[in-house]
Amino acid sequence: MQAIKMSEQTKAKVIFAGAGPGDPDLITMKAARYLQQADVVLTDRLVSEDILNRYVSAEADIIYVGTALGKYNLHLGGDHEGNRLNKIYKESLDEDAILNELDGLFADFKKERKDNEKFGDFTMRKQLV
Repeated sequence: MQAIKMSEQTKAKVIFAGAGPGDPDLITMKAARYLQQADVVLTDRLVSEDILNRYVSAEADIIYVGTALGKYNLHLGGDHEGNRLNKIYKESLDEDAILNELDGLFADFKKERKDNEKFGDFTMRKQLV
């Protein structure tokens, strides 16, 4: 979670604060104070609504970033040596959707793979990412 306080000179102060296990009574007093003073709060959907409702000012903008509970991004295309990083293939998938995607991808890989081709190289050759 990130809280931003804007001044009249439009300089921003950025504060990074963890929301802990989600219990609003366990958030630190310092984090609560920053949230109450913030004009803009960037958060993911893993932060409980109780925390946002209790500590964020009604005048503040809340901007959701990242993923939600039970939703994941599927990244493909990295190489074993670490010279090529994974890239986003599909966003905000639940577990069943990820398994379905991977089943199809692995079946294609098994059928269309070139000799000694690794999965990441296959996904790049097929321009999946």
